[in-house]
Amino acid sequence: MTRRDFLISAGVIFAFSSVPFLRKLSSPKPLTLTNAYSLWYNRPAVAELDGGFCVGYVTSSGEVTVAEITNDLLIRRTAKLHKFSDSSDHGSPSLIKIPSGKYAGRVLACFSNHASPMLSIRSKSQNDAWSWGEANVIDSGRATYASLAALPDGRVLLMYTLQERIGQYSNGEWRRVVSRYTRDGGDSWSDPVVIAGFGAGTFPYSTPLSSAADGRCAMAYAIYSSSTKKHRGLTVVVTNDGFINKVEHVINLGEKTGLDTIPYETRWISGRDISVSYTEMNAGGDRGISRIVTIDSETGKVYSNKQIAESALHTYASGAAIGLDGKSAVTAPVAGGLARHDLESGEIHSIVDSGFFSMPWVFHIQGRKMLMTLRNPMIITTRDFKADIYISEI
Repeated sequence: MTRRDFLISAGVIFAFSSVPFLRKLSSPKPLTLTNAYSLWYNRPAVAELDGGFCVGYVTSSGEVTVAEITNDLLIRRTAKLHKFSDSSDHGSPSLIKIPSGKYAGRVLACFSNHASPMLSIRSKSQNDAWSWGEANVIDSGRATYASLAALPDGRVLLMYTLQERIGQYSNGEWRRVVSRYTRDGGDSWSDPVVIAGFGAGTFPYSTPLSSAADGRCAMAYAIYSSSTKKHRGLTVVVTNDGFINKVEHVINLGEKTGLDTIPYETRWISGRDISVSYTEMNAGGDRGISRIVTIDSETGKVYSNKQIAESALHTYASGAAIGLDGKSAVTAPVAGGLARHDLESGEIHSIVDSGFFSMPWVFHIQGRKMLMTLRNPMIITTRDFKADIYISEI
């Protein structure tokens, strides 16, 4: 072989051996989980694993399921955690990776079937979402809307809603948002602490939990009234001890105070700043505008309250997903598709050009920014629903 032939041959070999490496530099193809539903209240709905992550959801037939997903957005395997006899779109699990202790690295899931006992279940080994133990009852009352957070001191915090009923009418029903924590990976739980509760005929509707790096947690809520059938106001609650003590910041909505306000997401975007995404409904209740308000967590000072876009309504109002740094948002436009909004420049970029989506959520796995949203949601009633879950890197 001549020197020229050798160099040509070596060049070809090098070129072809480089192709897999180049492919790894590109983003993986988006993943769709079929017949999979995750309610925005029940977040976080993912937990990190070695080589990927797991996603929790409920099927239209009431199967509480976790799927293991690789870094290349391929389904490794799925596991059924529980089966409800009657399905509810509120039955999707919140997931968290246990931070320390003898169960460190295992995944903890909490879920209920809307006005049913709150259950927890734990994976059997580290970085595994395939084998699970038995489900245990955390609260035997009428519970719903589970949201988990892992704290730096090793505790896992659970926030959920308890429903009480006096008589047979809606004005005799009321709800309280409460929290509990576990220090031992779910073997035992503290007594519930009330975060928000205002008596008969009222329901505090809250966002999921958001936790800062130092263990502070925040949520936001509006108060639903059974007499007006509206959600009123917006209050941000901040705590540094699992809501045993808390500070509340009431957001002044000005002339929009009388409109139906649906809280969607709370996110820490810096050491002391919090952004809250909520949907402002029109008087007829058939159109919703997504807004994001950003406040100082210590003083309650409002830095901005920005209108983002009109969001598609699929029975539920949905909302804008706040970017990890608070500088962007993702929405599901009425016309279809998914859009990314730059909150500083006002520019809008298409993520997906067409298709029907709802309830977007931005999260990070191993330093990668990810998007999870419902695709083709069909929500006729709480018990009659179906959707797919769409996951992509952004």
